[in-house]
Amino acid sequence: TNNITELKNLLKEVTSYVVCIGAENGFARFKISNYLDVIGLNPITLNHHKSFIEPTVKIGVGCQIMPGALIHKFAKIGNHSLEKIS
Repeated sequence: TNNITELKNLLKEVTSYVVCIGAENGFARFKISNYLDVIGLNPITLNHHKSFIEPTVKIGVGCQIMPGALIHKFAKIGNHSLEKIS
């Protein structure tokens, strides 16, 4: 069910979050992440061990780097992004 009151009660019991909405739903991921930031939860950034990220890359908070992703040097990835192999 879509019970907002129940969701708000559950959110009081957690400190961190990951928003797992991908594909063309980036705006929904962004809006949900911003709401969770405002209420004081901490975004978790996940980098898969089979991705390759140059040491000079700047990664925002709450990002998810999927297996096989290759991120070249000096790239900047914004907050709450989802990076995957193309």
